[in-house]
Amino acid sequence: MFTPQLIKGTITHLQTLEGKSNFVLSGGARAATGAAAAGAAVVGSFFSSSILARSALALKEDSVFFTCVVNGIKLSGCFNTLNITEGEEVELVIDTNHNQSEGAVYAIRKPKERCLWVVPMMEGGHGSMKRTAVFLPLALLKYFLPFSFIFIFLIESFIKGSIQIISPLITVLGGGVLLYCTMAFGVYVTFIGKAKLATQVIAALGFDDPANVGLGLVSTAAVKQWEEEHGKPFPKDQHDGFAFYY
Repeated sequence: MFTPQLIKGTITHLQTLEGKSNFVLSGGARAATGAAAAGAAVVGSFFSSSILARSALALKEDSVFFTCVVNGIKLSGCFNTLNITEGEEVELVIDTNHNQSEGAVYAIRKPKERCLWVVPMMEGGHGSMKRTAVFLPLALLKYFLPFSFIFIFLIESFIKGSIQIISPLITVLGGGVLLYCTMAFGVYVTFIGKAKLATQVIAALGFDDPANVGLGLVSTAAVKQWEEEHGKPFPKDQHDGFAFYY
């Protein structure tokens, strides 16, 4: 069972390396998502003999895999970017084994800097991801459909020797509906399994209404507020632009 919990402590025995091939989900998360995996374990008996497939978490080629010890618990995780140091005080959302001696990290938060990192594809609760499945295809189609209409309009008008509007319009609208449904279903299937886990992770972080939280929107609002209060651009470069802010 996936049971994320928030812990606070000091990072010790920190080791990092680049490469997503070393990261595995905790047993509870794998059971919850049914993630396809293959390979061998890298961090103790807490992890099974399965390494998460590269596509499952949308990790970059230079993703940061790390191991550390916090409050006596051996932890590992992998994020697209990360900025933590030995001896630093942090808050982490983890899923541990039955005796809480080892665990996997799903979120890291620095309260002093009001920034956090989460495992890729866990940036929003399942309600937020459902909205993404609805609106993301629309955002893409609004650019694709006009060009498709112009192309079909020119081709049909040329072939038939007269201006054709109704036929290209019907073709584009019909194809657009089919394409939208296909894209929306694809986005939903891709994200929804991990979005359910993300809802639990976001809840552990203490956000209100975690199912409908989108960390991207939360971060954008936090950065905007900071810039209004300080009258200058927010210094995102300190975290390579991939941290979320709150």
